[in-house]
Amino acid sequence: MSKPLLIIDIGIDVLRGCCLTPGSGDGRVCFEVPLKDDDFKAALSALTAEMEGAGWRSFSRVVLGIPADTLSMRVVELPITDRQKVEEILPFELEDRLVKGTGEFIFEAAPLSGGRTMALALEKSVLRQYLAALRDAGLEPYRVGCALLCKDRLLQKVNTGKVPAAFLDNESIVISDGTEVVLYKKVAGPVDVQLALAEVESCGLEVKTFYCCGTAAEGLVPAGAEVRGVSEWDERFTGVSALAMEAEEGQRGGVNFRKGEFADTVAFERARKGFKVTALLALLVAVLWGGFISLQSRRLSSEARQMKSEILSSYRRAFPAEKTVQEPLYQLEIKLKEQAGDIGLMGRGLDVLGNLRQLARAGGAAGVTLYNISMSGKRVTAKGKARSFEKAELFKAELVKLKVFKTPALTDVKTSISGGVTFSIALDINGKVVS
Repeated sequence: MSKPLLIIDIGIDVLRGCCLTPGSGDGRVCFEVPLKDDDFKAALSALTAEMEGAGWRSFSRVVLGIPADTLSMRVVELPITDRQKVEEILPFELEDRLVKGTGEFIFEAAPLSGGRTMALALEKSVLRQYLAALRDAGLEPYRVGCALLCKDRLLQKVNTGKVPAAFLDNESIVISDGTEVVLYKKVAGPVDVQLALAEVESCGLEVKTFYCCGTAAEGLVPAGAEVRGVSEWDERFTGVSALAMEAEEGQRGGVNFRKGEFADTVAFERARKGFKVTALLALLVAVLWGGFISLQSRRLSSEARQMKSEILSSYRRAFPAEKTVQEPLYQLEIKLKEQAGDIGLMGRGLDVLGNLRQLARAGGAAGVTLYNISMSGKRVTAKGKARSFEKAELFKAELVKLKVFKTPALTDVKTSISGGVTFSIALDINGKVVS
């Protein structure tokens, strides 16, 4: 039997957990414990104790839903829709609303109707505290999102008529024009609902249909509106259900703060093991190559041709993504060198993640944003964005100060249509271990 998926949602004064067994349909077991004085670690300990008492001890993956209160949010209109470019611009869009420098935050975006975007910022120190508490409990989330920003999936499921409607529970409201989300908002009472409706009315949208989960939510609906009760989900666990639905759909998009320096280390270890498996396959093919050379030396041409065909077949199985295979032996040699280089880089004590983290810190100190970072051997190349040519030069100067890098070269410095400048930088790691 496969291990269950664990969904953890941090609510208002309560911590909820849901154990979801893949392929079980409604096979969910949910738990709820008080969250006192925002002591997440203590509440998590109580939650895991309850789950263990019920026989739930091991999980395939973990999803964490953080409260919307921890996020800085702002609706912006951007001239571009490419997600990567949007995330590059977000630090500049939110800078005037942040109490600390942009380097202290991790940014995400949620698309809205009419080409608008919900810009999101989460303080890195807050995310570190959540992840540390989960690791102490033996849990490593592969996604960190927000239940509020997943509840549009609940609305989509019940709003089959694709008309303007709202999904309302006792904590939040999500409004859609029938196809796209117009607004996400936390609610604590009828006034918050009225403010949400006024905001969407200013965009020309009138909402008369409310899908309400629970009697408390029904009491928040304005007089005269159509109320449709929702019984598909327990009103206490709508956030958990929304996060679970996103996980079941296998969403690669959506809001996920586990990226950059907070990327899932478990996934990294899986990739590292994948490198080792590929290297072993390459060595196996190399053994076949040795057999081919032996047969050639004895001039057994017919058997040699057969062996060459086997090598070609083995090569294609080992590297199915490579479309053109003309000289499998020569191409195999190149692959072996590549694999030896990648494995050697991780096995000689070189702190790859530490060095890249130093690169990111230098970027934060200079006020630049880095993206599209690649590494080959000890050569690192990256593209970035700065507010000015001077900031780009300051970033280069910061790198020169670090002993872990050498010969940084700044190239392709150009003015960006969205403001600031873009640039490319190339540098070498000098091989020192970073603690």
